Amino acid sequence: MPHIKEEIEQLVARVSNDLGITKEIKLQLTTDFNHGDFTSNIALMVSHELKRKPIEIAEDIVRELIKDREFSSLIKSATVAGPGFINIFLSDKVVAEELKKAFDSPKNFGSSEVFKNQEVLIEYTQPNPLKVFHIGHLMSNAIGESLSRLYEDGGAEVKRLNYQGDVGLHIGKALWGMKKLIDEMPIDNEDISVKTSWLGKAYVLGARAYEEDEIAQEEIHSINKAVYEKDDNISYLYEKGKEWSLAHFEEIYSILGTNFDRYYFESETSLPGLVAVKENTPSIFKESDGAIVYPGEDEGLHTRVFVTSRGLPAYEAKDLGLCILKNNEFPTADVSIVVTAEEQREYMKVVKAAVGKIIPTFAEKFIHITHGMMNLSTGKMSSRKGNVISGESMIFEAIRRVNDIMKERGYGEEEQKEIAQAVAVAAVKFPILRQALGRNIAFDFETALSMEGDTGVYVQYARVRARSVLNKAANIGQSPYSGSNQDEVSDLERHLVRLTYAIERAQIEREPHHVATYLMQLAQMWNSYYGNTKIIGEANSSYRLMIAQITASCIERGMYLLGMSVPENM
Repeated sequence: MPHIKEEIEQLVARVSNDLGITKEIKLQLTTDFNHGDFTSNIALMVSHELKRKPIEIAEDIVRELIKDREFSSLIKSATVAGPGFINIFLSDKVVAEELKKAFDSPKNFGSSEVFKNQEVLIEYTQPNPLKVFHIGHLMSNAIGESLSRLYEDGGAEVKRLNYQGDVGLHIGKALWGMKKLIDEMPIDNEDISVKTSWLGKAYVLGARAYEEDEIAQEEIHSINKAVYEKDDNISYLYEKGKEWSLAHFEEIYSILGTNFDRYYFESETSLPGLVAVKENTPSIFKESDGAIVYPGEDEGLHTRVFVTSRGLPAYEAKDLGLCILKNNEFPTADVSIVVTAEEQREYMKVVKAAVGKIIPTFAEKFIHITHGMMNLSTGKMSSRKGNVISGESMIFEAIRRVNDIMKERGYGEEEQKEIAQAVAVAAVKFPILRQALGRNIAFDFETALSMEGDTGVYVQYARVRARSVLNKAANIGQSPYSGSNQDEVSDLERHLVRLTYAIERAQIEREPHHVATYLMQLAQMWNSYYGNTKIIGEANSSYRLMIAQITASCIERGMYLLGMSVPENM
């Protein structure tokens, strides 16, 4: 589609130039097909300069446009609307040609080479061992996985990276709690859920003790230091806790559809970060009350501690070390993206500024993408037990709810498992990806799992409906065929050919919501078409079945790019 848009932009530009208009022509997709496929406000933009009414300029452009030799091959009609907008309707021939491409190459339709030959690093999810997989990790994963797929679809070689905090004060708190609860420690052949439950209990105990007990606080600091020094007295508990946590995270990644290429840990980034800070003090970093800081105020930022007064690297130094490792391992990377919560925006500005002084070429590649907060629509992230809902419990709660519904409907156990995971992941991920990144989200389980409204489940169900029609047709010997269309070109057909535009815009802007919006509109249009059109057993059935097949494949393509799958049945 973008190449058609560019062809029409060139055509309008050529006509406009003949009328003395030199401003660049950029067409926009319409939001209502009654106003055409594309619209331009060029007449309004140059009205003041030409000292003419916009509507007169628009009428002149349309009049000359209709005379152009390329007009009829690309454009069905062009009209002037409102104060001077130019609305352009694609020719039926162009729509048919695009639909044929979608029918013949469903897995490639909408692909581009916008990132061809690029190497892209995308770091996301970042859960910490010995701590719970929380909502922020879930949001980061949904965004990072979708961006990874969008970049790959644009021709890039993507490296999925995961950075995890296996050293630091939170580890000290967890280990302190583990020591206190050592008599309750699960044995190796216990289920992983039992092990992680114990780890969670230990962390809560340690975190509370750190806040309330000065003696415990000092003990936790000692344990923290011992972890950095790899003290044998703490290594067994540390290694077991880390092993169990990481195994549990892999279970979650499997459900979410993510496979990482490289796992980084703070234990390996600490030393290079610490060395870099000390080597660049006082030239870049400054000593302050026994600590070493980056004086960000000089650059309109804020000062942050990189090495604590205890001589340990802070998160900032570890992130600096991470950038050093990434730069060493992927020196030819074109882009390095990090996905975190919005609250880390100012923090990351300081880290990037410090990186820019030490590895300026890497800082130029550094892109920080943020997400907002997620809360339940009730305003409280509380589970039935009154605890804060974690990212993992959110996923498993969604799976549980889908399973309960499917049991009532008599689904088999294997089919139930496959469908439940796909539906639950779509229910949880789609609200994150359907809006512009950075915004806060009010999540509601009933809404997210609904087959009606702007939900991932609604989109999945639209595809299931389309496949159901195709299966019924196949049973009576009818099949889709990209022959001539006996119907008037519908809004559904015009929307189908916009997939390429939606994907490319999502890629360039790094905003998956453009694909999600496309899918919601497609599902709505398909359901309307499905409800108002007899598809099987008609003279034009083969063509209408082709529309059903393209609809199904476009939904599959779009959902894949959002990091979701579509079950065969629902």
